[in-house]
Amino acid sequence: MAYTLKPEEVGVFAIGGLGEIGKNTYGIEYQDEIIIVDAGIKFPEDDLLGIDYVIPDYSYIVENIDRVKGVLITHGHEDHIGALPYVLKQLNIPGGIPFLLKQANVPIYAGPLALALIRGKLEEHGLLRGAKLYEINQNTELTFKHIKATFFRTTHSIPEPLGIVLHTPQ
Repeated sequence: MAYTLKPEEVGVFAIGGLGEIGKNTYGIEYQDEIIIVDAGIKFPEDDLLGIDYVIPDYSYIVENIDRVKGVLITHGHEDHIGALPYVLKQLNIPGGIPFLLKQANVPIYAGPLALALIRGKLEEHGLLRGAKLYEINQNTELTFKHIKATFFRTTHSIPEPLGIVLHTPQ
């Protein structure tokens, strides 16, 4: 069952990563804009023999790709960036999500280390050429039509993690 937001409502939803370790991917939706935070994988449990990675179900994003304004990455761990190249296989669409993001002019924003890791992943899978990648830091401010993103430094077990604050009129 799909839920339709009222014009004054902000939708916050987990595409993956809620109640589990891995697949961290979240959406924030306000009016005609969706911001995606992270695109992670989950490593399989012991009962998933032969499975290398588990990735989120991106069908809602594919159905609403024209409303996605950006993918914001918090840090470079696999459970936050690992799904970027593998969405291609899940969707079975020529070019996959990187192709769709390019066609919809959806940029991917990440800190320096995370961006370097993403570049390596996309290059390994032959997807780097068409990607729109932008380096951000704690001083970056991104302004979309209704949503503004600001960032702050935080600590984690990997260098350069960023916290994200998404501002809406609400």
